[in-house]
Amino acid sequence: MASSEVGEVTQLDISKRNMATDEGYDKKCIFCKVVNKEMGTELLHCVSQLLYAVTHFLKRLFQKLLEIETTTISHSFDINECHSVLSLPMVSFMIQDEEISCFRDIKPGAPHHYLIVPTKHVGNCKSLTKAHVPLVQRMVEVGKEILEKNNVTDLSDVRFGFHWPPFCSVSHLHLHVLAPASQLTFISRLFYRLNSYWFVTVDQLIELLNSKSETD
Repeated sequence: MASSEVGEVTQLDISKRNMATDEGYDKKCIFCKVVNKEMGTELLHCVSQLLYAVTHFLKRLFQKLLEIETTTISHSFDINECHSVLSLPMVSFMIQDEEISCFRDIKPGAPHHYLIVPTKHVGNCKSLTKAHVPLVQRMVEVGKEILEKNNVTDLSDVRFGFHWPPFCSVSHLHLHVLAPASQLTFISRLFYRLNSYWFVTVDQLIELLNSKSETD
């Protein structure tokens, strides 16, 4: 999720985890806490040195494209703001079962912006193997389903993809579903840019996973 705005801390209005065991659960993972409906979940938005370097790269890119003044971009990505806490609104699950959970991105980059995540903890896309292809395909199916439920009929004008490490802020695998792709905001066009170092499409990821051996 690409955002650095500061908001008040808001708790989930659900009382406790719904998993019987800790299998597939990472207590340090924010999305594990979200999908398990933990009380008091907060999204701690602390910009690391690595992400700070990334934002400086984006800053230079913005300046080159639009000649935006340095002070304007620097304020948005100030490393001194790493103590801030980004609020997590009341989470309303649009779809949730034992395998997949879906909810809105807290800072949408398009009129429709959803996150599709495995209900049990799975690492980022770089950690996946060929065995995860069916999971990725199921995530895509859920993404299409949620778009159709929200009256998005032109599936040729959508963007599905993953941020590639180290450019992902949460290590729990999450698929970005954005529509219409033609209405992405300027910053979103950069954060979810096709053929970039930091964002891969579903097709690119599946092709990569299928090229791996079963033991990779």
